[in-house]
Amino acid sequence: MGLVLNMTAFGVTALITNGWLMLALTPLSALGAITGPALLSIMSRAADDNQQGELQGLLASVGSIGMILSPILMTQTFSYFSSANAPIYMPGAPFLLSMGLSAICIGIYLSTTKAGRVNHPLP
Repeated sequence: MGLVLNMTAFGVTALITNGWLMLALTPLSALGAITGPALLSIMSRAADDNQQGELQGLLASVGSIGMILSPILMTQTFSYFSSANAPIYMPGAPFLLSMGLSAICIGIYLSTTKAGRVNHPLP
């Protein structure tokens, strides 16, 4: 649900032309923030007690790689689609790219869970 909210916020943000519309979109964007804690909870419950440190280290590493690559990828996307040589002028292209990456995440999540349901015992 959180990823779908993020995708919606990214898609609308890419097309916004007025600042007050972005302000109106803030609650939807804030609801999308539930994704991180929810996924961390699912992963933490799926890992054994003796694997929690490895899981947290892996998540920190993946997050760090994302923080390194994201600015490079998004600024290059913005530069390309806002230049005079762009096939279409779309300064919101980085948000559309983010929406696409979120769709890929949803696909991976649904393909790794049985029919989109997580089946593991509660603590």
